[in-house]
Amino acid sequence: MLLFRSEQHVDRWCAQWNRPRGGTLTLSQGWRLAQEWYGESWRPDWRPKTIVEAEAAFARIGLTGEFWAEWLKVSLLQPMSFMYNYVIEGSK
Repeated sequence: MLLFRSEQHVDRWCAQWNRPRGGTLTLSQGWRLAQEWYGESWRPDWRPKTIVEAEAAFARIGLTGEFWAEWLKVSLLQPMSFMYNYVIEGSK
């Protein structure tokens, strides 16, 4: 996970390091995602989210579009896969 000041900062970093631009999320969205994803993982009856539950959680948070759909598919089917994630503070 990388933290950036702005969308322009993301664009400059991607150009500098010749990396494709991935999905972006705000710090608020990141916090909401952590709460949705791990909020009850301490419970003995906890289980991983189904793809339908995960898609609904991402939609509630505003993580929609091709990048996030692919990220969900890969991360749920292959949990150790690496995808580029960028966090932007203060966007939206």
